[in-house]
Amino acid sequence: MESTEYLKHRGVKFRLIRLKEIPRTAKDVKRIYGCPLRNVLKTIVFLGKAPVIAVVPGDKKADMKKLESTTGVKLRLASSEEVLEITGCSIGGVTPFCISNCIKIIDSGVFDIDKVNIGSGVAE
Repeated sequence: MESTEYLKHRGVKFRLIRLKEIPRTAKDVKRIYGCPLRNVLKTIVFLGKAPVIAVVPGDKKADMKKLESTTGVKLRLASSEEVLEITGCSIGGVTPFCISNCIKIIDSGVFDIDKVNIGSGVAE
């Protein structure tokens, strides 16, 4: 199931935005789209015993020590090739939706944001 179908199925209001260039970072999305960095959610993939996906606001960094404490496993950042293999998405378009067989951790600050920009599963 695509991320847009996933959101529709759950009744989530969203708008699909096609950017003028392919973003690789949250700062790219901010520059291209013109939204606050905080509103761009980063979906970051880590590897341990199982893949871990962390979702954090664009103005924050994922805290590896907190993630390791939460999961109880030593983690490392996944390479771009590993991200593609695990998620089916290239960096810049990774979505936390429709990905199974991984642990998902969402920064609590995400829930304080009214509108967010998040990867759709396709970097475009």
